[in-house]
Amino acid sequence: MDVMVSLPMQAFIRDLRQGSRQSIRDCVQGLEDLGYWGVIVVDHILRSDTDVAEHHDEEHFNWRFPDPLSTLGYLAAITTTVRVGTRILVVPYRSPIATAHAVATVDSLSGGRVVLGVAPGYDASEFVKLGVPRTKRGRLTDEYLDVMRTLWAADGPVDFDGPTVSFQSAELQLGPVQRPGPPLWVGGNTQVALERAVRVGDGWTPSIFAYHWPSATDGVHLTRDQLPGMLEWAGQRRAEAGLAPLTCVPSSGVPLKFTDSPQHPGRADSDIQQFSAIGTVEEQLREFQLFHQAGCSKFVIRLLGADTDDFLAQAEVFAKQIMPFIEQG
Repeated sequence: MDVMVSLPMQAFIRDLRQGSRQSIRDCVQGLEDLGYWGVIVVDHILRSDTDVAEHHDEEHFNWRFPDPLSTLGYLAAITTTVRVGTRILVVPYRSPIATAHAVATVDSLSGGRVVLGVAPGYDASEFVKLGVPRTKRGRLTDEYLDVMRTLWAADGPVDFDGPTVSFQSAELQLGPVQRPGPPLWVGGNTQVALERAVRVGDGWTPSIFAYHWPSATDGVHLTRDQLPGMLEWAGQRRAEAGLAPLTCVPSSGVPLKFTDSPQHPGRADSDIQQFSAIGTVEEQLREFQLFHQAGCSKFVIRLLGADTDDFLAQAEVFAKQIMPFIEQG
């Protein structure tokens, strides 16, 4: 079972400020040794006053994020087989041409191991400070992804004529190893996000947990019962377009917390509509098994430890006691 781990970069901030990379290196190489399929990093550029509920219950509250694309270059250099990626790169924040070049560079440096999770973003405060029109984020995302895909797939100079981006005879200095480009996992829980994934993505990566969105315009909740119908619809659209089936890669949300005693006594399978991210190994295994049955073939999880040893101890529990048994449920 392919599982990607969202790295707790906020836990590494003190090391990064001091110029130390040891904790990052030890965690990522440890994950690779444990057989994880990939590691991902999150994208925020500016500090925000937004109260993100998935964060504030966590023991180690120090939410700072280094630049994701720069970080991927380092992660690629210290690993050999694990995939490196983003979940989620906020597409409207950056020039699509510069982003295409940066991603292609990391894909080349890594030998073709980049997986790019993308989405329009949501943080209103960050959009304002960056001078990006939040009301146009969906349209900008669609256009920017088309720009990036056009440049990645090109074997020479190409033209592009869009609502906000136009160029003639453009060619990246360095193209990606993966052709026609690195896999795109489109984030978002809405039908619009799924439609975007169907059109341009290789995967769809919704967040399926009890996330308390800061406002009604930031996102919607999704349940396990909704997945089969949505994936069936997506499969039909992809088949009509002559495209491969869409990979469903949900995120289990907040960091997993393993407990010795049951946290959901008497819970029926029908009650498991979102990831709880807390419970015994058996309770959490059942959640992943049910989502696999619903059509999810890969997973993104988050782990958070007090230090490197604690982080890797939790990673080992998941790798040895959950990951091998997901498909058996």
